[in-house]
Amino acid sequence: MKSSLFTRAAAYLQIVSMGAQITFVYRSNSIFQLASVLFQIYLLKVIWTAIYMQQGINNQVHLQTLISYLTLANLQTWVFTPTITEYLQQRIRTGAIALDLAKPISFPGQLVARQLGTTLSLLPFVLIALPLAFFAGGLQLPASGAAIIYYIVSCVLSYLVVALMGLLMGLLALWTFEVTGIQFIYRFVNQLFAGALIPLWLFPPILHTVAAFLPFQAVAFLPVSIYLGQLQGAGITAALAIQLAWVVVLYLFAQLVWYRAQRHIVIQGG
Repeated sequence: MKSSLFTRAAAYLQIVSMGAQITFVYRSNSIFQLASVLFQIYLLKVIWTAIYMQQGINNQVHLQTLISYLTLANLQTWVFTPTITEYLQQRIRTGAIALDLAKPISFPGQLVARQLGTTLSLLPFVLIALPLAFFAGGLQLPASGAAIIYYIVSCVLSYLVVALMGLLMGLLALWTFEVTGIQFIYRFVNQLFAGALIPLWLFPPILHTVAAFLPFQAVAFLPVSIYLGQLQGAGITAALAIQLAWVVVLYLFAQLVWYRAQRHIVIQGG
């Protein structure tokens, strides 16, 4: 039993390593992606600074706090980008999914492990980019020592939400064979309702209510709000509970979709 668990753990670690290696092989792509994120942060800084100055917005959130929020939210959204969807689509098109299914470990587990490897490989790029992000946008220290601890916990839950959403989108390719359009929709909706473009506290009431019933707020808005001290005490507890609830819901939904998907697998190519 212990040997079996050790073997599976080693297999998953190998997949994590492979996911990280692929990113470094195509590191120029990651560099260009990061450059685009930094440019977006700069544009958001310019736009929101102009809005605050020209419109005379009287808001409880200071401009510097808003810019710090947008900077961190965009970096986090980029690092947490789901790669499972595109990867699974390619495996189905080429027929390589047959080899994945033959492996003695969970196929969804393989996908999540590869996603983890990709994400870990991006962290060095982020560390290098932090000084650039400071000048492009703005960063500030966490509200408190407790805030950084809760932020880390929230980021873990946020990552699970992203990975599960990526898994669900990828599994749709077993029916459609093409999920590029779904990816485009996801990227826009995620950036909007995760608060990477406009913090949810500035949303109009109706749109804010819609956002409250979607999982995207768990991706960036909640963890970054904790980091900056916009959520404290009971607010932090509620935020973590919301994230955990979405992890459970998405996990159960992914299990159901995978169960149904196994009956619809059609291998192309090969």
